[in-house]
Amino acid sequence: STLKANGAWPVLACADSNVAVDQLLKGLLARNVRALRLGPSSDSILQNATVEAEVQWRVNLKLKKINDFRAQFIVDGKRVDMDYADRLYLNKMYDDLREF
Repeated sequence: STLKANGAWPVLACADSNVAVDQLLKGLLARNVRALRLGPSSDSILQNATVEAEVQWRVNLKLKKINDFRAQFIVDGKRVDMDYADRLYLNKMYDDLREF
């Protein structure tokens, strides 16, 4: 809690077994510490606390933003042309997704 209170830097925590890693992660999450597990967990409660789940969540969020932006240009089921600035913005969102 001292590290969290002081705006701490990232910490790598390791354990001797997968079960121990899961227990460590559960304890951190119970204390509202933002923590991610490298590799899959056999505990279904921790499936969303993996690096893979975090990456998928971020990709899905970026795709939702792109789709929401594109939806602005559909009126009565017909596509409406984007102006130059809108096309640049959409291309930037796609570039950000590719770089991720």
